[in-house]
Amino acid sequence: MDWRDQTNIFQGELPYNLRNSYEQSRKIRYALEIIQGPDSGKTFPLEEETIHIGRHGQCEIVLQDPEVSRRHLKLSSDGEDWVIDDLGSTNGTWLNGQRIAKQKIGLGDRVEIGQTIFILRHH
Repeated sequence: MDWRDQTNIFQGELPYNLRNSYEQSRKIRYALEIIQGPDSGKTFPLEEETIHIGRHGQCEIVLQDPEVSRRHLKLSSDGEDWVIDDLGSTNGTWLNGQRIAKQKIGLGDRVEIGQTIFILRHH
């Protein structure tokens, strides 16, 4: 059988099952890489639109840092950009050396909470 016999040509929109698969494959995937602190060396893929970080067991990312609040911060995405939102933590959230309450973050940005430092990376 010739390869041309198995080639499908679509005109207009892709069928839903192929379009969904194509859209998923084009999404940029991100991860948090911890570069300092008790969890240093760990990488956490960001697979949800909203991710809570803290010491509490119900957070999507649980840290072992005693200086991190139980529910320290929230990361949320609109599909393109990530926003970091401090949840009233005791020791604050620092983005590239500046204390923040809520701020958009980008690739390579350095986030400090307690003793922990992480960087947003492509995954």
